[in-house]
Amino acid sequence: MASTNSSGMRSGVKKTAVRVVFLLLSLCIALLLGGCKIQIALDTTVREDGSGAFGVRFAADKEIQDLMAQQGGGDIFSGLGEDMDEGTEFEEGTDPDGTKWVKMSRSFKDQKEFEELFESGAGGPMGDLGSSDIQITQKQTLFSVTTSYLAKLDLATAMQAIGEGAGDEVPVEMLSSIIQFENRVTLPGSIKSHNADEVQGNTLIWRPKATGVAEMTAESSSLRWGVVGGFIGGGVVVLAVIVALIVVLTRRRRQPVPIAAVAPEQVVAAVVGSTAASGAEFESAEGAEAATGSSESAPAPADVAEVTEEPEKP
Repeated sequence: MASTNSSGMRSGVKKTAVRVVFLLLSLCIALLLGGCKIQIALDTTVREDGSGAFGVRFAADKEIQDLMAQQGGGDIFSGLGEDMDEGTEFEEGTDPDGTKWVKMSRSFKDQKEFEELFESGAGGPMGDLGSSDIQITQKQTLFSVTTSYLAKLDLATAMQAIGEGAGDEVPVEMLSSIIQFENRVTLPGSIKSHNADEVQGNTLIWRPKATGVAEMTAESSSLRWGVVGGFIGGGVVVLAVIVALIVVLTRRRRQPVPIAAVAPEQVVAAVVGSTAASGAEFESAEGAEAATGSSESAPAPADVAEVTEEPEKP
């Protein structure tokens, strides 16, 4: 299934390689003197779940385009998107410096599909670029995913394949001064280790020389946010339940005990006891007031003698 779906991409890559070879053979000396460059780049994106996309990018700078126009060769990338099948994405554009580029890419759902898509050899999308091997592995733990990338590209063989495409051999040294290889890999999470020439965020960039087999390695680590989010959400729910229980228990302790909860005999005893105590206090108060009133109303004997009138003398 994968080999059938990627046939359009393979055809496009081969067609582009033939055009590049024709350009090199017809304008080889002019390219060397003018310092023109052709870029062949791989672009791989890997996601946390193992899916991603793999693409091949070809670019020609402004000088090459001008030379092609002078020789009546037209657009080097014209018509490339016509052979793409439904599953292959084709993009083209021009950079601010005038470099024109095209990119062909396909998505893959897992590592196995990626390996089938990238098949080495003459039938694969990189068949005209030499023998190569790319491996992507992922190891999962409860909360994280570790992604490892390993690529081995035989760029010297790739140069020879390009030079032999038109039937005549072109020195590898000459091709190396014209063609620039680049490999871009975007891994999920943060980059932990690598041997790349440049790193932009979580994208690694290699610019190997076409002198043999280039080995590229990288490793990244990312959190499994779905699992982490589930644990965080569950923790929030548990915490909310605990807080709610504490609030309910606190309110219950602050509420007074209802009268109905007290035994009737306790209520009667409390009322009788309170009434008896009130009566005793009242009687004690009346006795004290009576005693005080009697002592104030009875005059002293001395006072009586003082108020007795003397009898009139005859």
